[in-house]
Amino acid sequence: MKKLEEIWNSAEWLEQARLLIAGFEYFPLDLSLGLILRHSQRNEPSLWDKNQNMELTEEGREIARIFGTKLPEKKRLILFHSGVNRCRDTAEKIHEGFTEIGGKSEIKGECSILRGIGLDPKIFIEELKKYSLINVIEKWINGLYPEDKWPSFQSYCKRASNILWSFVEKQKKNLFTIFVTHDLHAIILRYGWFGFPLDMRGINYLGGFAFIFNRDSLKVLDYGEVKTAKYPYYRTQ
Repeated sequence: MKKLEEIWNSAEWLEQARLLIAGFEYFPLDLSLGLILRHSQRNEPSLWDKNQNMELTEEGREIARIFGTKLPEKKRLILFHSGVNRCRDTAEKIHEGFTEIGGKSEIKGECSILRGIGLDPKIFIEELKKYSLINVIEKWINGLYPEDKWPSFQSYCKRASNILWSFVEKQKKNLFTIFVTHDLHAIILRYGWFGFPLDMRGINYLGGFAFIFNRDSLKVLDYGEVKTAKYPYYRTQ
């Protein structure tokens, strides 16, 4: 295996992760910060494989630890994760790396909204065999799936904000909360919360978006760019 720092600095799959780390400097240390983060690199079996190994690669595990060492150590870190092993393992390795640099970190554990959407997994897999993930999400947004098999797009985004935003909003300043989830969830929430157009780059391993709350808007770190987004209507009612 290449030296970990060399992998961190040059691997194409880590470009979005590097943009996140570089962008944290735009957020004041004394404010509570949320981060929706995709898990680290996993094995990538074919959708047609019956026994799929979706666990983290060894490189993915160690790079998650390196990611943790690069977080702003003056903030206090809290981690939630999907119940899937690769998300839990990512959270544990980030925690390990952050504590290595003297940071204070706590793993709160599983958060069901980071995994459960309510869609029919068989239909989802069959759709992915025919369309890209972005195309499937576009069809979902446009209401092209039956609601008894897939909940409405807006209902999931609203439920997620009620749980995740409410936690971040209630925290004391200087807290950094990371929610380790999957690319599907991160892409959905990026669009459903902020209205940012779907991006064909998707969300790569250890990619995602960070956000803080202002009085009338949100400040969002998105693909390395700091953007302002209005609150969705269901958070202003």
